[in-house]
Amino acid sequence: MKFSEFKNNATLLIYFGLSVKNEPFIDLQTIVQLPLSPYLEGDFAFVLANRGNTAMEFYACEALIFPILKEVWKRNPKIKVFSHRRFR
Repeated sequence: MKFSEFKNNATLLIYFGLSVKNEPFIDLQTIVQLPLSPYLEGDFAFVLANRGNTAMEFYACEALIFPILKEVWKRNPKIKVFSHRRFR
């Protein structure tokens, strides 16, 4: 079956006999390079705990990646980095 024939992730999982298992995968206690604000740490915990069975790219970008980019932006206002933008 061609990849383009899969209509969604569920179809792909069924075809290959796979399953999705959501588990915490980031140990925030081991990341010491950049301290996280209590708000951001709590927000990540909430997002990861309540994401359900989704593997959508936009979910990852909006719920996980953009908050990180926003923290970088706050600390370095001259940097303008956004998700879904190509570097040229």
